[in-house]
This record gives sequence, C-alpha cells and structure tokens, in this order.
Amino acid sequence: MRHTPGPWTIKGPCFGKWDIAGDYAILDAEGKIIAEAYKIVMHNDVRPAETNAHLIAAAPDLLMELKECCTRMERCRSILQDPECGGNPQSNWGMLDTQKARIAIAKAEGGMT
Repeated sequence: MRHTPGPWTIKGPCFGKWDIAGDYAILDAEGKIIAEAYKIVMHNDVRPAETNAHLIAAAPDLLMELKECCTRMERCRSILQDPECGGNPQSNWGMLDTQKARIAIAKAEGGMT
C-alpha cells in the first residue's frame, strides 16, 4: 500500500462538513484534500482539530525519518557486532527499539492493524 506522496499541508480553520468554524483540511502537494480534522470531535473536553491536523500533515515526514532511523540503527548494530571493529557478535544494541519502530512502520503502511 502506498500513501499519497508528501509534503502535506494544512488549510484552516474554516467551515467544514458540519458548518462549525474550526475544521481543518489536510492537502497533498497538489492542493487536493486528502483528510479532514473536524472541530466537532471532542476528546477529554478538548477539541483537538488543529493539533490532529498538524500530526496528520506530518505523517509522511515522520514515516520517512523513522525508516531512515531504523536503517542507521541497524548499521550501528552491525558495527557493534563486528569483532574486527572490537565489537561483540552477541550485542543486541537497539534491536528492541528497531523492532518496535518497524512494527509502527508496518502499521502506517497498512501491514498490520
């Protein structure tokens, strides 16, 4: 599954589907609406439409950076395991963190729910 390419931006607050001021649209690179955050949604007595919109818009960048972090951590672990570099072949440095990140990546890409 491939997501809409970034960057994504935010437009709002504006009148949206429910005619309540404060709705936000998340736009793709061509300015097409790909998601909306509605002010009508309430969580713990707060209407987090704006912060939700920012999080959604940041998703492509977050996903790309998380993938790059995993790659860098795996490279570091291979160096730490290399006896020729003074490493310990049994080292599992960063392995759990990388596994958790790979699970989050798979979830973001529709590989697990």
